Amino acid sequence: MRTGAYRSRQERVASQAAALDNSGFTAMAPRRAAKARSKSAPAAARPARGKAASDKQAAAAANGSLRERLAAVEGERDALKEELERFKARQRRLEETQAQVRDRISWALDSLHNILDGKG
Repeated sequence: MRTGAYRSRQERVASQAAALDNSGFTAMAPRRAAKARSKSAPAAARPARGKAASDKQAAAAANGSLRERLAAVEGERDALKEELERFKARQRRLEETQAQVRDRISWALDSLHNILDGKG
């Protein structure tokens, strides 16, 4: 036998003969000469798959639901904008209150220092 990757025709024929058993069948199925299925008509001439009418209805329903979702999202956006403005106004009020408290504490400390300085 040869050591190369390819076998000679004589070696192939010998191995095929060895593969034959008493019933006369080979170990491998013979190849088909033609394809199993061929297209009988062009794609444009064949009817479309699925239900076209239901697809249009589904698209219309999806479009309607998209409009409803858009309206809901816009309403939520407007509500969030109003809430943001309320929180900004509250933050301003809290900052003003904090500044007043800081000024009062500063005034109280100054007053205590003045009293301690006057007694000393």
